[in-house]
This record gives sequence, structure tokens and C-alpha cells, in this order.
Amino acid sequence: MLRAAFARVALQIRAASSIPNGIRDIKPKYTKLFINNEWVDATSKKTYDTINPANNTVIARIAEGDKPDVDKAVKVRPL
Repeated sequence: MLRAAFARVALQIRAASSIPNGIRDIKPKYTKLFINNEWVDATSKKTYDTINPANNTVIARIAEGDKPDVDKAVKVRPL
């Protein structure tokens, strides 16, 4: 019984030790708008920064969609 308890603890320790320390350099692959099955820049070319709150670094610059972008997306939407 004691051997089984030690085996369970050892298994838990091995499982816990394989957990990564954290994710570094998170960068999204796409920072554009997804309209009509394509990644496109915002019509205005404006972007906004996404900030990592842990260290205040910029994770990505994301396209800032405006009314023309919304109109374009609505126009090409499937019915």
C-alpha cells in the first residue's frame, strides 16, 4: 500500500515537471483583418498595439478596422 502511494506521488512529480515554465515571445501569425477569406490591411492603415501586461512590451500591432472595413465585410458575407 505504501509502495503504491509512493508510485502515485512519483508519477505526479514527473507529470508536473513536464509543464513548461511559461510562454515567451507570443506573436500572432496574422495581425490583419480577415475579410472574404483573406487577411487584409485596414482601409485606414491604422493599427493598435497589443500590450503584454506582465512586462509592458508590445506583443503585436493589430489592424484597426473602421466603417469601410465593416461595410466590405458585410458586402461579401455569405447569405
